[in-house]
Amino acid sequence: MSVDFYWRRVRAEVPEVSSPRRLQESVPLWSDDEFGTLQKNEEVLLVERHHALLDFLLKDAGAHDGRPHELPVFGGERRTEHEVEPGWFEVDVWVLDPRSVREAAEFLAAFPVEQRMRELSGELAEEARALGFSSPWDAEWQSELRQDLLRLRSFFAAAAEAGEAVLKVERD
Repeated sequence: MSVDFYWRRVRAEVPEVSSPRRLQESVPLWSDDEFGTLQKNEEVLLVERHHALLDFLLKDAGAHDGRPHELPVFGGERRTEHEVEPGWFEVDVWVLDPRSVREAAEFLAAFPVEQRMRELSGELAEEARALGFSSPWDAEWQSELRQDLLRLRSFFAAAAEAGEAVLKVERD
C-alpha cells in the first residue's frame, strides 16, 4: 500500500468558509475525473509514497532559518474533524493561507535542490530505511524525489502568484 500526499490550490477565502471535511473533499484523488485537468493546470499536485522524505530534506535545510522550511509539506494550520455522524471518520487537512503560501514559495525558490540532494544522499537513504520503505534508496528514487521537489516549487510559485491558499491531505 502506498501513502500519497496531495496539494490543492484554492481561492484565499475557501478555507475560512469551509469545514475540514469540505476542504478534504475538495482535494481530488488521482482516480477522480477532474484530477488530470487540475494537475495539468498546476491546481493540484500529487506525490506518491515519499512526501515524508521531501519534508525531511526541506527541514534539514531550514533548521536555522525559522518556520518557512516546515510549510511546504506538513506546515500550516492543521484542521481536524472527528466522527460527526456514523460513517464519517476523522478528517485531517493542513491549510496554508496566502501569506504562508508566499513564504513557502520564497523558501522553495531559494532552496539549492542539486546541492542539498548531493549533500544529504546518505541521510536520505537512512531516513528511507527509518520510515520503513522496503526498496533501498537508489539513483532512480533520488531522481524521483528531485522531480517532486521541482514540481512542488513550481506549484507553490503559481499559488503565491495567484494569491491563493493551499490545502494538503495525506491519503492511503
